[in-house]
Amino acid sequence: MTQDELWMRRALDLARRSGHAPAPNPRVGCVIVDQNGQWLGEGWHKRAGEAHAEVQALASVPDARRHAIRGATFYVTLEPCAHHGRTPPCADRLIAEGAARVVVATSDPFPAVNGSGIDRLRAAGLQVDVGLLQREAQSMNERFWVNTLERRPWVTLKWAESADGFMDPRPERNRIAGSGGVPITGPMSALLNHMLRAQHHSILVGRKTAEVDEPQLTNRLAPGDSPQKWVADTARKMDANHPFYTSGGMAIEEIHSNAFQSLFLEKGVHSIIVEGGAETLRRWIHTMPFDEVLVLKSPHSFGAGLEAPSLPQGWKTTRRLRLLTDSAEWLRNPSKQPSNSVLNLGH
Repeated sequence: MTQDELWMRRALDLARRSGHAPAPNPRVGCVIVDQNGQWLGEGWHKRAGEAHAEVQALASVPDARRHAIRGATFYVTLEPCAHHGRTPPCADRLIAEGAARVVVATSDPFPAVNGSGIDRLRAAGLQVDVGLLQREAQSMNERFWVNTLERRPWVTLKWAESADGFMDPRPERNRIAGSGGVPITGPMSALLNHMLRAQHHSILVGRKTAEVDEPQLTNRLAPGDSPQKWVADTARKMDANHPFYTSGGMAIEEIHSNAFQSLFLEKGVHSIIVEGGAETLRRWIHTMPFDEVLVLKSPHSFGAGLEAPSLPQGWKTTRRLRLLTDSAEWLRNPSKQPSNSVLNLGH
């Protein structure tokens, strides 16, 4: 491993520390190394609106060594910004501090940046090397890539099913409003589900699920903010005084591309879990884009009931996790780059 790789891997590790807290911004890490190859400082972007990784790294340099910043090399996992957003341009700060070289893992696809940060650094006479560990840097920020390039939220489909592939032992005609959901999986699956919710901006269920199961849709078992609640109430049939609405839930009146785009563009929804029910999941699978699937599986069989949805050809299991008696299975389309950032579980 070269010294450049060593320092860039450290920057990537720093970026991962923030989890999904910076969303809708990307996760970014930075390491500063002096002209003798000695560590000077490091930092990462912690939350949207707060200082970027480069600024955090500069702030970490001890006063006694600040003179060594001039002529230093900055290892950054994403191209330094060159525009005024909530914070000033990082490219200008690096130039002002006297950096000699900037090693960038990947360029930033955000339209306000998109190469302009690299161009500004080079125009100021800095050496800029781009592309070191690029795949890892992009994979870590795959949600940001989808938001920026496809102009839509990142979508996770999630459901729980019995060993024989049913989401409920009751057929649809027997699912009565207010009757409550039927437990399928155990407490470890519930914890994993709540961890997943904490890492998404929003959560969506169908009207029938909201009326029958009356789910809270919070992440009360895991730290972090609970997701914003949405229901696919296509004909506005659900009572406006239903607990789903009185507890802050909102309606999307149709599941189609235009409504979905407006969620991102107007409501700022950058990631969303679709948790059911079966019909909403099926409609989404057949008509809407989605990025990953999590299926929680029970070892117990129902024998009959409401069938779980099936995925189109090409979706493959990328990871399995044992949850006491249950199991969790993540699926991806191989055409999409694999990621290790679905959940932070210590790896």
